[in-house]
Amino acid sequence: HAHAGGLYLMPRGVGPSSMAGARVAGSEGAHALWYNPAGLAMGDDRELTFDLTLPMMRAHFRRDMALPDGSFASQPTAHASSAPVPIPTLGYVDSLGVQRVRFGAALLVPPGSTLDWPSQVEGRPAPQRYAILDTRGSAIATLALGVAYRPIDALSIGAALYFTVA
Repeated sequence: HAHAGGLYLMPRGVGPSSMAGARVAGSEGAHALWYNPAGLAMGDDRELTFDLTLPMMRAHFRRDMALPDGSFASQPTAHASSAPVPIPTLGYVDSLGVQRVRFGAALLVPPGSTLDWPSQVEGRPAPQRYAILDTRGSAIATLALGVAYRPIDALSIGAALYFTVA
Protein backbone atom coordinates (compact mmCIF):
# COMPACT_ATOMS: atom_id res chain seq x y z
CA HIS A 1 0.00 0.00 0.00
CA ALA A 2 1.09 3.57 -0.63
CA HIS A 3 -0.70 6.56 0.85
CA ALA A 4 0.13 10.28 0.80
CA GLY A 5 0.31 12.58 3.77
CA GLY A 6 1.14 16.12 4.77
CA LEU A 7 -1.18 19.07 4.19
CA TYR A 8 -4.85 18.45 3.51
CA LEU A 9 -6.71 21.21 1.64
CA MET A 10 -10.35 20.98 2.57
CA PRO A 11 -13.24 22.78 0.87
CA ARG A 12 -13.49 26.49 1.68
CA GLY A 13 -16.63 27.62 3.48
CA VAL A 14 -19.80 26.08 4.82
CA GLY A 15 -21.69 25.68 1.52
CA PRO A 16 -18.82 24.12 -0.44
CA SER A 17 -17.97 21.86 2.54
CA SER A 18 -21.52 20.54 2.60
CA MET A 19 -21.07 19.62 -1.09
CA ALA A 20 -17.69 17.91 -0.53
CA GLY A 21 -15.94 20.70 -2.43
CA ALA A 22 -18.02 20.35 -5.62
CA ARG A 23 -18.35 24.10 -5.97
CA VAL A 24 -15.94 25.31 -8.70
CA ALA A 25 -18.39 25.78 -11.57
CA GLY A 26 -21.24 26.91 -9.32
CA SER A 27 -19.31 29.24 -7.04
CA GLU A 28 -20.64 32.72 -6.42
CA GLY A 29 -20.21 35.53 -3.92
CA ALA A 30 -17.04 35.78 -1.85
CA HIS A 31 -16.32 32.04 -2.24
CA ALA A 32 -15.91 32.64 -5.98
CA LEU A 33 -12.70 34.54 -5.17
CA TRP A 34 -11.25 31.23 -3.98
CA TYR A 35 -12.82 28.77 -6.42
CA ASN A 36 -13.55 30.63 -9.67
CA PRO A 37 -13.49 34.46 -9.92
CA ALA A 38 -15.93 34.39 -12.86
CA GLY A 39 -18.58 33.37 -10.32
CA LEU A 40 -18.46 36.87 -8.84
CA ALA A 41 -20.76 37.90 -11.69
CA MET A 42 -23.53 35.65 -10.35
CA GLY A 43 -25.83 36.49 -7.45
CA ASP A 44 -27.26 39.64 -5.89
CA ASP A 45 -25.96 43.20 -6.40
CA ARG A 46 -24.51 43.27 -2.88
CA GLU A 47 -23.47 40.39 -0.72
CA LEU A 48 -21.63 40.11 2.59
CA THR A 49 -20.19 36.70 3.48
CA PHE A 50 -18.88 35.52 6.84
CA ASP A 51 -18.41 31.90 7.82
CA LEU A 52 -16.08 29.63 9.76
CA THR A 53 -14.88 26.14 8.96
CA LEU A 54 -13.71 24.11 11.95
CA PRO A 55 -11.41 21.25 10.88
CA MET A 56 -10.91 18.35 13.28
CA MET A 57 -8.63 15.62 11.95
CA ARG A 58 -6.86 12.54 13.26
CA ALA A 59 -4.27 10.42 11.47
CA HIS A 60 -2.11 7.37 12.00
CA PHE A 61 1.12 6.57 10.18
CA ARG A 62 3.16 3.36 10.11
CA ARG A 63 6.21 2.71 7.92
CA ASP A 64 6.92 -0.85 6.82
CA MET A 65 10.57 -1.66 6.06
CA ALA A 66 11.56 -4.30 3.49
CA LEU A 67 13.99 -6.86 4.88
CA PRO A 68 16.65 -8.69 2.79
CA ASP A 69 14.60 -11.92 2.81
CA GLY A 70 11.64 -10.12 1.16
CA SER A 71 9.52 -9.88 4.30
CA PHE A 72 8.47 -6.64 5.98
CA ALA A 73 9.05 -5.28 9.46
CA SER A 74 6.67 -2.66 10.82
CA GLN A 75 7.81 0.32 12.81
CA PRO A 76 5.63 1.66 15.65
CA THR A 77 2.59 3.68 14.61
CA ALA A 78 2.62 7.47 15.05
CA HIS A 79 -0.66 9.18 15.95
CA ALA A 80 -1.49 12.83 15.24
CA SER A 81 -4.40 15.24 15.48
CA SER A 82 -5.15 18.78 14.44
CA ALA A 83 -6.02 21.61 16.77
CA PRO A 84 -9.62 22.77 16.13
CA VAL A 85 -8.78 26.26 14.88
CA PRO A 86 -11.59 28.07 12.99
CA ILE A 87 -10.79 29.02 9.39
CA PRO A 88 -12.68 32.23 8.50
CA THR A 89 -14.02 33.73 5.30
CA LEU A 90 -14.97 37.40 5.33
CA GLY A 91 -15.92 38.90 1.99
CA TYR A 92 -17.97 41.56 0.24
CA VAL A 93 -19.21 41.59 -3.35
CA ASP A 94 -20.87 44.62 -4.99
CA SER A 95 -21.71 45.84 -8.49
CA LEU A 96 -20.88 49.44 -7.50
CA GLY A 97 -23.64 50.46 -9.89
CA VAL A 98 -21.89 49.10 -12.99
CA GLN A 99 -24.15 46.96 -15.22
CA ARG A 100 -23.08 43.29 -15.65
CA VAL A 101 -19.91 43.79 -13.55
CA ARG A 102 -19.29 42.81 -9.92
CA PHE A 103 -16.30 43.51 -7.73
CA GLY A 104 -15.24 41.46 -4.73
CA ALA A 105 -12.85 41.65 -1.81
CA ALA A 106 -12.27 39.00 0.84
CA LEU A 107 -9.98 38.13 3.70
CA LEU A 108 -9.29 34.42 3.32
CA VAL A 109 -7.31 31.96 5.35
CA PRO A 110 -6.28 29.00 3.16
CA PRO A 111 -8.42 26.02 4.23
CA GLY A 112 -5.57 23.68 5.03
CA SER A 113 -5.13 21.62 8.12
CA THR A 114 -1.87 20.23 9.35
CA LEU A 115 -1.46 17.63 12.01
CA ASP A 116 0.73 17.77 15.12
CA TRP A 117 3.03 14.75 14.76
CA PRO A 118 5.46 13.41 17.38
CA SER A 119 9.17 13.56 16.59
CA GLN A 120 9.77 10.20 18.31
CA VAL A 121 7.75 7.05 18.96
CA GLU A 122 8.99 4.52 21.50
CA GLY A 123 12.38 6.26 21.63
CA ARG A 124 13.01 6.01 17.88
CA PRO A 125 12.53 8.59 15.12
CA ALA A 126 8.84 8.69 14.28
CA PRO A 127 7.89 6.92 11.02
CA GLN A 128 6.37 10.07 9.47
CA ARG A 129 9.55 12.07 10.19
CA TYR A 130 9.63 13.52 6.67
CA ALA A 131 6.27 15.27 7.17
CA ILE A 132 5.77 18.70 8.74
CA LEU A 133 5.75 18.03 12.50
CA ASP A 134 3.49 20.94 13.43
CA THR A 135 2.57 24.50 12.51
CA ARG A 136 2.69 26.06 15.97
CA GLY A 137 3.51 29.75 15.76
CA SER A 138 2.54 29.91 12.07
CA ALA A 139 -0.07 32.19 10.53
CA ILE A 140 -1.23 32.78 6.97
CA ALA A 141 -3.89 35.04 5.45
CA THR A 142 -4.81 36.20 1.95
CA LEU A 143 -6.47 39.41 0.79
CA ALA A 144 -8.26 38.61 -2.46
CA LEU A 145 -9.50 41.31 -4.87
CA GLY A 146 -11.50 40.34 -7.93
CA VAL A 147 -13.75 41.49 -10.74
CA ALA A 148 -16.11 39.63 -13.02
CA TYR A 149 -17.93 40.66 -16.19
CA ARG A 150 -21.02 38.93 -17.58
CA PRO A 151 -21.43 40.08 -21.21
CA ILE A 152 -24.29 37.60 -21.80
CA ASP A 153 -26.26 35.43 -19.37
CA ALA A 154 -24.46 32.25 -20.41
CA LEU A 155 -20.91 33.63 -20.00
CA SER A 156 -18.96 35.31 -17.24
CA ILE A 157 -15.27 36.22 -17.17
CA GLY A 158 -13.37 36.93 -13.98
CA ALA A 159 -9.94 37.64 -12.56
CA ALA A 160 -8.55 37.98 -9.06
CA LEU A 161 -5.37 39.13 -7.33
CA TYR A 162 -4.18 37.51 -4.15
CA PHE A 163 -1.92 39.13 -1.56
CA THR A 164 -0.73 36.47 0.87
CA VAL A 165 1.12 37.06 4.13
CA ALA A 166 2.60 34.15 6.05
